[in-house]
Amino acid sequence: MFISNTIKNKGEKEKSIQRVMFDILVYLRALEGKPATLKEIMISSGHVVEGNLELIEALKNNPKVEYIDNCFFFKPPYNVKNSKEILELLSQHQNGLLVSELAESYTQAQNDIKKLKDNKEIYAIKSSEGPTEVIFPNEEKYRMKISQELMDMWKDIRVPNEADLERELREAGLTLVESVESSKTTKSLQKIKKERKRRTTKLTNTHIENFDPNAPITLPPPKE
Repeated sequence: MFISNTIKNKGEKEKSIQRVMFDILVYLRALEGKPATLKEIMISSGHVVEGNLELIEALKNNPKVEYIDNCFFFKPPYNVKNSKEILELLSQHQNGLLVSELAESYTQAQNDIKKLKDNKEIYAIKSSEGPTEVIFPNEEKYRMKISQELMDMWKDIRVPNEADLERELREAGLTLVESVESSKTTKSLQKIKKERKRRTTKLTNTHIENFDPNAPITLPPPKE
């Protein structure tokens, strides 16, 4: 029981420190590079920081925090303050920049990025790492001229149907995504139920000649 309570208390303590750290980081980020003392952090965040050596040490070691002359600074991934500096930074990163990381630089970063997109000074694509976007400079020097032959080849590419795609994936040693397998199973069950229903259909109106209960039904056109 003692060991169990010790582990529980330790977990609650770590969770408490993480929560306090989060609140402090939010406060420091809002300062946009301005320093904050422990006293200022306590007043603004509402957390007791002075005397909490474990929390202070965690703050000093946090990769998003810089500690200089008894003051704490928020350290964003990129030190930019306006749209002009974003464009200058983008010119140095041909592989693009994550919007989520740029948004940590200053409060209006998201708005400036939107304006740059609206003005077609940059373009964005969805990131494979999450819901955020990756932005790139929309400059002539980064554009690649594509031949008409290559564009025609791209347009002529045939998209395989589900059966062909499944076969090609298996031949390549790849497994199907669970959703595809689930969809296939669902369709199979629906087909079995449909066939079973057809087999159990009985003809009661024997006086109707040439009546096929399994024939497709032609619905009238919808009313306009």
